Amino acid sequence: MAEVQLPADAGPKPESEPEAEAEADSRSLYTVFAGSSPEDVAYAKVFWSSLSLQPPLESRLVSGDIKQRLKAAPPAGCKPSKDQCCHCHPSEADIKSKQLLIEAYMHEKEDEKTRYLEKAQKRIEILELIKKQKEERIKKELVALPYKPKKIMQSQPEPASPDFSNEAQETYQALRQFD
Repeated sequence: MAEVQLPADAGPKPESEPEAEAEADSRSLYTVFAGSSPEDVAYAKVFWSSLSLQPPLESRLVSGDIKQRLKAAPPAGCKPSKDQCCHCHPSEADIKSKQLLIEAYMHEKEDEKTRYLEKAQKRIEILELIKKQKEERIKKELVALPYKPKKIMQSQPEPASPDFSNEAQETYQALRQFD
């Protein structure tokens, strides 16, 4: 059985009493492999010495997978030649893809226009139907008008409670005469 201690920090070993206390404190930094075979200890040493944890991406000041700089401007007075300029002479594939995109856009616009025209036509039909129904209703009302009962003058409302005194009824009659 091998007992091996791997230092987290390799440094000089203390020799005096105050240094013994420091050694005891530093022992908490060691990893002990008690009861392991020498082969396992050797593998553990290699593993722990090669292991290096990277800080999280957010805590790094510079990251290789995040583009942090803009492209440098060309030197003043130096204009790129037409051979270097890739967007001046688009390739055949670029031209075909742009044509396809334009055709698709135009087709989409035509479909949208037909949908709006269909909605407008449907709206016109609905308004015509409402107008026709209104005219039919007015005709029916005109036909039924002579047969409707005439409005009768409102009769005298009866008192709500029989507790009214004669004096209150006389006052009510006097006020009705003014109407």
